[in-house]
Amino acid sequence: MAFNKLPREIIHNIVAHVSPNVAGLRKLCLTSRTLQDLSRPALYRDINLLVDEDHLDGGPMVASCLERQTKLLKNIAGDPKLGHSVRSFTNHRVAHGTFHDATLAPQAEQSLLIAAARNMINLNEALLTPNALAAEIIANLQSYQQLEKLQIYGLNPREHIWAFAPTALKKLRWQAPPSAPGSAPVGEDSTLSLLKMVQATCPSLESFDISLGQGFRYNRRLEALPAQIENSQLQYGNLARELPDIPPMKNLKHFGLQHSYGHFGDYTIFLDFIKQHHATLDSITIPIGLHFESREALNFILSITSMLPNLKELHFDASGPYSHLTEIDIKDFLRELTSHPSTANIERFSCKDIRAEFTAEIGEIFQAWTKLKFLQIGDIDDEESAYIDDGRVLFDLYKPDIVSFIAHLPPSLTHLYLEINKHELTVDDDEDFDIMCDFGPEIFKALPRLHTCDVHVWMSNIDGGLGQLPEKCVFYRRLPHLSSSSQLSDGAKKDVWTSRYDTVYQEDYAFVSKKCETVELEDGVEGFVGEDAEEVWLGGFEFDADDYEKVWEKDGVDRSWPNWMGEKVASYDKFRSRYAE
Repeated sequence: MAFNKLPREIIHNIVAHVSPNVAGLRKLCLTSRTLQDLSRPALYRDINLLVDEDHLDGGPMVASCLERQTKLLKNIAGDPKLGHSVRSFTNHRVAHGTFHDATLAPQAEQSLLIAAARNMINLNEALLTPNALAAEIIANLQSYQQLEKLQIYGLNPREHIWAFAPTALKKLRWQAPPSAPGSAPVGEDSTLSLLKMVQATCPSLESFDISLGQGFRYNRRLEALPAQIENSQLQYGNLARELPDIPPMKNLKHFGLQHSYGHFGDYTIFLDFIKQHHATLDSITIPIGLHFESREALNFILSITSMLPNLKELHFDASGPYSHLTEIDIKDFLRELTSHPSTANIERFSCKDIRAEFTAEIGEIFQAWTKLKFLQIGDIDDEESAYIDDGRVLFDLYKPDIVSFIAHLPPSLTHLYLEINKHELTVDDDEDFDIMCDFGPEIFKALPRLHTCDVHVWMSNIDGGLGQLPEKCVFYRRLPHLSSSSQLSDGAKKDVWTSRYDTVYQEDYAFVSKKCETVELEDGVEGFVGEDAEEVWLGGFEFDADDYEKVWEKDGVDRSWPNWMGEKVASYDKFRSRYAE
């Protein structure tokens, strides 16, 4: 066959072009043995068991979905070559969802899951929830010498931990759930042991986020543990006592904490950990509580930032104590924070609720951070807001203040993500949001380095209730202007792409549209500065949920897994769910 005579590099390029389209890779596998040999590893490279729960219409569809996932796991367990092709593995994980993927299905025997885990020895990254496959990977983490990024949700480190041996981890996020009946609590000793275990076995770790007792509790718990896990647990339990002086990790850049103690004074263990790594840390996530505008909270924050001479990233988490011992005005709070010497070099800042609405005065406060490049903040969810009326968001009134807020931010800013928190409010029609989708040119002219700006609106659907995704969004991107001669113009002219996202009932898919307009600065006005955005939002992705439903109904194909179009929207990493994670 002439095709088989093509250079191997060209065939590789064909497969790479089709990947990660699952349907396309399947077709390649059926084309020829040569393409099958090259396409099957690509088909198994990224395993994601995330399912569109909204399209699982009753028992038969659930059973069909689990059957397909189980077959996939059997293929991985039965064929080491396929297992070795897997580079990323993701369990289904949706806060407050009801579906459990095939790793917890009755037909997925523990021996099958363990065999699949052992064959996926070349994993680069994994997101794991409570199941035997996850337990096997965690217990033998040192055997996964390419596993650099690991997220663990719903597993207690006292019950699931790796052996005392070096691992390849560079990024670790561990969410230990609230205590459940029959489960060991995550207390102070457990916390200290986890910190020391990570410190002793992850010499290459660069980022470490720990969430203890936060988020939702999975309603399934592993009862039977492999023997090696029990041995590791015994070793882990003695760690705090036997290894009091473990040297700090040399590469740790980020440390994040989600944990709610009763008082700021109860965070001694974590403060000691931060102090120990003060020379390398340049990014920190601090638990400050939902209502943080107090002297106590500010002193706690500044005590941490003062430890870190290289601090560039500061993130606030809503977990933490509820403290109003010495309440102060939020504007004074922010002024002291941004003017303090320990925060002078901040380049990235995020907070889901800054306890104020977006105004020019709030924007001016951030000008003290002259090096700020990245800002992701949400406004206050205030029932007395001037921007609401009869349970509706008045975007026409709020827009001028939002634009003024943006215009008064520091000119160094390149990335801006605004989150409007109106959790009990709605809009009558999609047209009510139109006014928020036309100010891209204005803000890019006001901030010459800004090239990325989002507005995410977290509000209720019309029946009441907050979903996994925001209800409405607009995404502005500044890109180079491409003239009719296909030549890039100078810095005075840019293309502004606007992607708009509308959904009702916060479904996991939405109506997504985009448009482009050219912006040109007037003569004598300083040109746009710095880099442009890499691409239109999600690569110019557009989606019509009605058309999707029509295709679904016409061909009868179950697209709940693995052909879920909505996964593209849900995977956007700047969406920060309002559910506890």
